[in-house]
Amino acid sequence: MRVLLVILFLLLGIAGLILPFLPGFPFLIVALYLLGFIGRRKMLRLTKGFKGRKGSRRRKIVGWIFMRLLYRRRLNLK
Repeated sequence: MRVLLVILFLLLGIAGLILPFLPGFPFLIVALYLLGFIGRRKMLRLTKGFKGRKGSRRRKIVGWIFMRLLYRRRLNLK
């Protein structure tokens, strides 16, 4: 499951760097977290700092993905 999430977030991050309507930075940060390069606190701090217009579709999509895949599951990576 963890490998699939890493691949998913890496693909979304790379697509976000190419496509202007999809933010890439938050997805790359989460991929780094899942790979073990950064800690949970740092990942949460960086992704919460994601800027977007309040109520924008972009921010809602990113928030929904993070809530579904990370916060609710509390992945144990150790």
